[in-house]
Amino acid sequence: MLELKSSEWSKIRASAGGNGLLTAELLQQLYDSDESAWSEFYQQVCHQYTVGETAYVAVPHLVEIARIKEDQNFRALMLSTVGTIVASMYVYRAPNMRDEWKMEFVNACEEACRLAALMLQQRGLDKSTSFILISTLAALHGHTNLAMLMQDGENFWCPECGEYIDYGIVEQQIL
Repeated sequence: MLELKSSEWSKIRASAGGNGLLTAELLQQLYDSDESAWSEFYQQVCHQYTVGETAYVAVPHLVEIARIKEDQNFRALMLSTVGTIVASMYVYRAPNMRDEWKMEFVNACEEACRLAALMLQQRGLDKSTSFILISTLAALHGHTNLAMLMQDGENFWCPECGEYIDYGIVEQQIL
């Protein structure tokens, strides 16, 4: 993983323009559980679903943060960001990934898939968290259009007719 203090971040393009130095700073804040850093971080890696090079280097960090944190909502936010990056890479145009980043990126995506599946096995997840984890798994399994449709986590409209789709909670759980 690229060290957050590395000068290499200055040579990596961010999605919103500029270089990756701010991305590295925001990642440190996320490691420190500062969720307020996420919004700007997201703009740096996937502004308006446009993936920047910083996303490729940030994904292993996001997965590590999700792995070490206990707060389920924070973990889900990190994993869903990975899912959105992956879906956006394929649905929209993304810069080429440098060869030196590929193996670590792929390994991180595999770990994100494992972590999201484990989280979904837990009882009591709220609807929004469940949907963003399912969306993450969809993206990581190559179902990128489905992932983009579900990425909001709460608001779903039919892409054909625009009608709101209400996914209710089953009152009596089978398992």
